Amino acid sequence: MANEIATQQGMYATSHSWKGCNFCRTGNLVVYNFKTPREFVRHLRDFHCSKEGGSYICRYGRNGLCSVLPVEGVSDKDYEEHILKVHANVLSLGKFVCVCMGGGGL
Repeated sequence: MANEIATQQGMYATSHSWKGCNFCRTGNLVVYNFKTPREFVRHLRDFHCSKEGGSYICRYGRNGLCSVLPVEGVSDKDYEEHILKVHANVLSLGKFVCVCMGGGGL
């Protein structure tokens, strides 16, 4: 269901959406292949995020903007939770992290 919602929102989710970047591609070739969700999260922070003031803006989406978060951005904690849940299909359960759809661990 999370994949269906994310796909409807233009996230191109797959059961292992953290394994490759949907926007850093050369033709049909995925430029980055990640071994863990944590590597994917780091990539999103490094290449698909901007910080304006104290707010983080997710730029992982069409036209360099995620349609799920507010345009004015969110806190660091909210941004981290957002990319784990929406883009990496990972649920944070306190100190524990669960990768949805059998994706493996952090």
